[in-house]
Amino acid sequence: MPFRESHLERKFVVELEGSQNVRILLYALQERPILRAKHVLKLSRSWLRETPQARVLKLGDNLILNTTIHFVPGEVTLRRVPTSKPGALFGAKMQQVLKREKRDIPFIISACIREVEKRGMSEVGIYRVSGSASDLAKLKKSFETNAYEAEQLLKDVDIHSVTGILKSYLRELPEALFTDILYPKFFETFSRFSNNNEAERINELLQVFEELRLKQIKLLLIIYWIIL
Repeated sequence: MPFRESHLERKFVVELEGSQNVRILLYALQERPILRAKHVLKLSRSWLRETPQARVLKLGDNLILNTTIHFVPGEVTLRRVPTSKPGALFGAKMQQVLKREKRDIPFIISACIREVEKRGMSEVGIYRVSGSASDLAKLKKSFETNAYEAEQLLKDVDIHSVTGILKSYLRELPEALFTDILYPKFFETFSRFSNNNEAERINELLQVFEELRLKQIKLLLIIYWIIL
């Protein structure tokens, strides 16, 4: 069967620290997504340079994927500049938002989680499929100006737009969820042990957690629960 050419350009930033392979799954977007092809890309240390490298991936007998891999150091991808706009939500430090809202968890997070629990728990690829760009723009504007209006709008948009606006908020946070001070320590602790020393790794990580306030731990557990 001859190859049929199709153009789909997407750019992703994927954190691969400690990974050996990348698993690529290709789904057909139908009422019920169908897996069409898959591929396991074995990573190489030789790719750890900032010059873009082209790779042709064979996903099946008649399907190939042209990719360009570009290594970006972690300190660059994690760098965020806090917004200077007074009263802003997106791009603002979470502690500022919590103080302004007088909450333990930002309203946007709790509102999105409630909506996902109502109608998204059985959705395939709930945190992988992108939402509508127009819906995301409306939601972002609403959350910045009128929280009540935003909560009502969440009920009307596609569930992937709900998860999309949540991911957008988390992505624009100027500080790591573990705080900028503790993140390097947590990452170093996690990377220091092999999978054979899982118990020792967990004990070390718990010591890092002890430096966080209870409210921060509660928030972290909620966020990691919704994306796992």
